[in-house]
Amino acid sequence: MSKTNEPKWATMVPLIGGSAFGCEAATRTKPLYNMSYTPFAANEAFFYRHWKEIPVFLIDEGNDPKESFPEQLDFVNSVCPCAGLSQLSTAKSGSDARAAQNKWMFESAEYVLGHVKPRVFWGENAPALFTNSGKDVREGLREIGNKHGYSFSLYKTSTSKHGAPQHRDRTFYFFWDSEYAPIMNWYSRPMPELEDFLNQIPPHASGQNEFVSNKDPNSSLIKRFVHQKTMLSHEEFIKVEGNSKKPKHSYWRWLEKHDVMNECLDWIGNKYGTDEKDYKRLFNAKAKLDAGKNYMVPGPFFFDKKVNAMVGRTITSTLHPTKERYLNVREVMHLMGMPHNFEFSPSESGAALNMLAQNVPAYTACDMAQEVMKYVRGELDMSEQSFLMQNNHKQKTV
Repeated sequence: MSKTNEPKWATMVPLIGGSAFGCEAATRTKPLYNMSYTPFAANEAFFYRHWKEIPVFLIDEGNDPKESFPEQLDFVNSVCPCAGLSQLSTAKSGSDARAAQNKWMFESAEYVLGHVKPRVFWGENAPALFTNSGKDVREGLREIGNKHGYSFSLYKTSTSKHGAPQHRDRTFYFFWDSEYAPIMNWYSRPMPELEDFLNQIPPHASGQNEFVSNKDPNSSLIKRFVHQKTMLSHEEFIKVEGNSKKPKHSYWRWLEKHDVMNECLDWIGNKYGTDEKDYKRLFNAKAKLDAGKNYMVPGPFFFDKKVNAMVGRTITSTLHPTKERYLNVREVMHLMGMPHNFEFSPSESGAALNMLAQNVPAYTACDMAQEVMKYVRGELDMSEQSFLMQNNHKQKTV
């Protein structure tokens, strides 16, 4: 650590800033500077506006942060996109397409380790980085680390293990300036239930009058059928279903679970007609299931104690656990750990809810940053391996 005992750190491709806010919470300091590339300008505009006093160095424009900040950093944190490891990616492991999708991970690692040379460089990636499908990316990162004298480790965890009710599995990767990788601590913090967690939001926080969807949740005829079938209110239904042995988080999956898809089709057909959109979608879904296939489940989605990862359709289709409406934008930000004074609106030019999804919950990042600072202070036990994989779900080190 620096002689002043104040942590010195920077970001590399911070995107909208969730991980950086976690680092701030852990270190009680802001970054000395931010590094990025011009293609991420739109994603990072809100973050740079929030911390407008922090300088930004765009590497592809030839800006060199070491000219202004020559001292060694304790760590650099990154949120480089990981499209090649996303579940939505169709690129095969080891393919040129896969390499192109993960270009920024490799390029940023090469630049930070080879030029900036912090004590630790770490970032977040998809769960697949921990699996066989991520082996080629893992090996590529390890090679870069070995080249510059860093050991390498992975840590798989979920935000629900770090005090927030969001089931968001992710893998964090770490380059350490030591021959062997340290052994990080396990985490399983108490987690409030979703309703209590959302009630933490102060009244003054912005974004509470903007919603992830402006639709009436009851415009879903599937939802209407389920409530008529169960004779339960919105809040009652979510409590009952959330406490069942195998809870389903979609009204469509509830139909499957109770084997009433045909009954629902008859109900919609008789009451609203077979030309209704929901009738046609449900008819096609049932046909796929009958053929042994699956289908993409539409919203709305409901959760009682914790939500699924705020990505894709989940972020735009999740209902409040007690109020019969969709989540508002501030509730999504709170699930991601954004500060209550952080300003973001999908109605602004160039903004999109997906910017919040392409983010790291600050709660998870805070604990990871604390482990990094323990290493910097010499407080972690060291392994005898230059490469280590830790699974926080199983509390097992590979």
